Amino acid sequence: MTALQWRGKPLTLPLIEKNEGQWLALDGLVEALEAHLQDLPGGAVGFCLADDICLPLGQDDLALEGGRQFVRLAALASLGIAAGSGPTAPQMLLGDPMPALTFTTLEGGSFSLSDLPQKPTLLFAWASW
Repeated sequence: MTALQWRGKPLTLPLIEKNEGQWLALDGLVEALEAHLQDLPGGAVGFCLADDICLPLGQDDLALEGGRQFVRLAALASLGIAAGSGPTAPQMLLGDPMPALTFTTLEGGSFSLSDLPQKPTLLFAWASW
């Protein structure tokens, strides 16, 4: 069985391989994380944690087999649920505060996120390789 982790803690949930991916039983995941499901417009389902962080799951992220509903493991990555055995690198999760970042402006000056008022801020990142 593949080891699962959530926020650095082990999860003891069975992981199945199907359709070229890894899947978890949705009912077991809801119970283990004390989460709940919420219907969203367009047939999507919201997987919501106790701290009101909700992740929309589309039809491709859900599967029904043997009367049980399964969720694609890859769809849960932004919640910090990962497969693997060993330590994982620190990662930002939904709801985590932004780290202290400083940027160089087009004029050559510097700009820090801490320079902004304490209000929600939308940060767009773009790169070209």
